[in-house]
Amino acid sequence: VDAMEAQLKKLHISVDALAMFRRDLATNTASFARSIAVLSNCEEHPSLARALSQFSELQEKLEQIYAAQAT
Repeated sequence: VDAMEAQLKKLHISVDALAMFRRDLATNTASFARSIAVLSNCEEHPSLARALSQFSELQEKLEQIYAAQAT
């Protein structure tokens, strides 16, 4: 019973660390998406601006997925 309790404590610590990692990943992905969006707005070449904009939208979707996984 004591060994199982110790294993469950370790599992709990690991799951908390994973959730924190995913929250950080979501935050950093959102920041990256905003940076790419700003870059796409500054880009003069239309096809590159469009590609950067689409990449930014993809990163925003990933941020939502990571945030959902963190809860």
